[in-house]
Amino acid sequence: MLLKLILFCVVMGLIPMIIGMLYIKVQGKASQDSLMCCYIQGIITMWAIFQIVVIPLVFLKRSLTFLVWAYMITIAIVCLVSLITAGKAMILLLRNKVKHIKTIPWQLIVAILLILFQTYMLTARMHIDDDDAFYVAASTTAIETDSIFSYHPYTGLPFDKPPSRYILSQFFSFIALLAKVTGFHPTVISHTLMPMLLIPMAYMVYALIGSRLFGNKKSAIGNFLIFVSLLQMFSSYSIYTTGVFTLSRIWQGKAVLAGILLPALFYFAIETFVRESSKQRWLGLLMLMLACCLASSMGVFLGALMLLMIALVLSVQKRQAKILWYSLLCCLPNLLYAGLYLMIR
Repeated sequence: MLLKLILFCVVMGLIPMIIGMLYIKVQGKASQDSLMCCYIQGIITMWAIFQIVVIPLVFLKRSLTFLVWAYMITIAIVCLVSLITAGKAMILLLRNKVKHIKTIPWQLIVAILLILFQTYMLTARMHIDDDDAFYVAASTTAIETDSIFSYHPYTGLPFDKPPSRYILSQFFSFIALLAKVTGFHPTVISHTLMPMLLIPMAYMVYALIGSRLFGNKKSAIGNFLIFVSLLQMFSSYSIYTTGVFTLSRIWQGKAVLAGILLPALFYFAIETFVRESSKQRWLGLLMLMLACCLASSMGVFLGALMLLMIALVLSVQKRQAKILWYSLLCCLPNLLYAGLYLMIR
């Protein structure tokens, strides 16, 4: 059990930090990025790479074992490149953050306690969601049959024609890959380990948005996180709210889209268009579009629509047409997957 947990921490903890180093921007002798930003971009890049690798293998009907090897080799190469090109930048980032450690205001402490409470409730308690009959069953079927979405999760029979709604968005196959690598059952990955990771990650995104709104005022960011966490906790007036998706079924791809990726898109788009239009930022947006495609079929359309709407407004405001053109280039994967969806539907 301990070895399995260590493997999960390495795959979903250490590796994202190494990959996220690719996006660190160094100015002088210090880095202006945050560890949270580095980690989030690393996770998003892992999801984007998985989307690139898994879709061809689904149509080629390769095994899950083949997918694991192809993906982990690709990730190892990316990590190696990141360590070579950005290792010094990570050291500067760590030094910069250690030097500027200050007393945490009580507002942030309260926010952290609320986040830990919400994480505990979903991790240690039990929530039954009807959609797990498909999503968790699809991950389990992939493990049991060593295949990638070749058998129907409801019946166990081979697909005559895989459903177009799910074939291009394989987040449940990512869960299966984690289960294959770590040795945990897909249900344990989904209901226990992923909430421990993804709920705090969702609030990391909101913390970044808060830093954009309030600058370095940690007390204001803490108040913002308290406000957001209370909104999430008391959002069960409908089953379709972001709070319900985040706090009750975050292991599902569409919940990751609503709770993490779309808020992250808002933050990184504003950072790119308003603050700093660098190659790293544009690469991050491209990876984010691919991650949206992985999470849900709706992400193919909603991710591109949201990015282009923000780009259109800011390109007019700043009178810079390149914002819109570069955003269109970032949306090319969405257009490709949308075309494939229409072809196989």
